[in-house]
Amino acid sequence: MSQELDIACKAAFAAANLIRGYHTDHSGLEIRYKGRHDLVTEADVASEEIILSYIRESFPNDKILAEESAGEEGLSPCRTWIIDPIDGTTNFAHRFPLFCVSIALYEDRIARMGLVYEVNQGELFTAEQGKGARLNGQPIKVSEMDQPDEALLGTGFP
Repeated sequence: MSQELDIACKAAFAAANLIRGYHTDHSGLEIRYKGRHDLVTEADVASEEIILSYIRESFPNDKILAEESAGEEGLSPCRTWIIDPIDGTTNFAHRFPLFCVSIALYEDRIARMGLVYEVNQGELFTAEQGKGARLNGQPIKVSEMDQPDEALLGTGFP
C-alpha cells in the first residue's frame, strides 16, 4: 500500500467514526440545501475537516478539491486530492444506511489512487494505478458478463 493510500484510509476511517456518531444520534442534525436536490449536513462539513487535516499534514503542497469547502478551481495537473466527505448525503440525511467516504488522488489529471469506504458495512474499496482494485484488502475484478440484458445495473437519482 502506498503512503498516499495509507493516509487516505486513516482519514476515511476517522471521518467514518465521526459520521457514525451523527447517524446514531440524528437529533438536531442541521441540514441545508446547496441546490434543489443537493443537501449538505453539519456531518459533511465535520467529516471533510477531518479528512483535510490528514491530507494537509502529510502532503502540504498538494492541491485539494473538496465538496464542502472552496478548494482549488478545477482539476490541476499538480497532485490533486478529490474528496466527498459523505458520498450519499441524501441517504444519510434521510437515515437510509447506504453512504460512503470517497477520496481520490490525481496527478497530471490521471487517477493514481482512490478509495470508497462504506461507513455502515465497513467495506473498503481501494484501487491504485497499476495495482488493481481491492475490497477489504482482497483483489476484486469486474464481472465477465457480456450480455447487458442479463446484467445487474445500479443507478442513483436525487
